[in-house]
Amino acid sequence: MAIGLINLRFQSILQLNSNVLICESFFVILMSAYALYRMFINEEITNVVTYPHFWFTTSLFVLYVGTFFFWALLPVLSKDQAAINLAQCIQIYINIAAYLGIGFTMLLYTKMQKL
Repeated sequence: MAIGLINLRFQSILQLNSNVLICESFFVILMSAYALYRMFINEEITNVVTYPHFWFTTSLFVLYVGTFFFWALLPVLSKDQAAINLAQCIQIYINIAAYLGIGFTMLLYTKMQKL
């Protein structure tokens, strides 16, 4: 709640809350990158492709990298409607791919555990 109140100093109540979304995306990217790093250096994991946590973390990483750049570049692109439409289309495809990845990881979790 305190972050939201601080954000009111920088953004109007009538604007989208992009500052908090950018900060949230930044921290999720850092945590996902660290989790991926820990997975890669873990000697007990022989094949990360069959490790369900790898796919879940990778999907979150891709989703939030797309979200970060979308909200960070939106004010820059605000003067060009064609660029905004392209950025929105790319963001939609990133969301679809990431949520499909998370969904398939959850559906195939037990099968991946057996590999």
